[in-house]
Amino acid sequence: MSAEIIPTLLTNEADLAIQHLAYLDKAKIPAVQIDVMDQTFVANTSWHDPEEFSLHDFSLQAILHLMIQDPETEIKKWLPKNIKRVLWHLEAPVNHERLLSICKKQNLEVGLAVSPGTHIRALLPYIDKLDEALILGVHPGWSGQTLIPSTVKKIGELKKMAPGLRIGFDGGIRVSNIARLNQEGATRFYVDPFKGSDPMSHLKQMTSALKRGTL
Repeated sequence: MSAEIIPTLLTNEADLAIQHLAYLDKAKIPAVQIDVMDQTFVANTSWHDPEEFSLHDFSLQAILHLMIQDPETEIKKWLPKNIKRVLWHLEAPVNHERLLSICKKQNLEVGLAVSPGTHIRALLPYIDKLDEALILGVHPGWSGQTLIPSTVKKIGELKKMAPGLRIGFDGGIRVSNIARLNQEGATRFYVDPFKGSDPMSHLKQMTSALKRGTL
């Protein structure tokens, strides 16, 4: 299973969100993860306007990381926009089986995200229905946090539970640790490239580090 790096978008400023999306689109990045927060599931909030996203006719596809209490309502807002995959949290108070079924009927890729405090075995009832399991290396809600070391072992635990499942990792990823995360079994990495002055350079550094230690 080949490894890939996917840029993320987390801002509560609409103008900045569109600016960053346009930057990625111009660079021919195929997909972007839009972090969706509404000050309920997590304390932070973020831009997540499907109408504005569609208005700009971007080529890149949206991946929704839904850090919210009601992912179903948000997913329906984005249909039939150019979305590729939806991920919501195992900790959200929803009927996961029902929502997974709804998304599959819309031909969406689906995934469940696991926060640092949740045991990876909690995914077991849903594994056969997932395209991806997303392990969070930090507490959801804020970009730029330091990796929580105990989350790394979850990768290997999940790989033993579901050898064929795509494992994503989000939060605390650095040039210095991305190869190790891949060696543990993660193959999809969600990275915020907009913390520095040169986003594409940051993504290239991550890609180089990953290739040097890739499985």
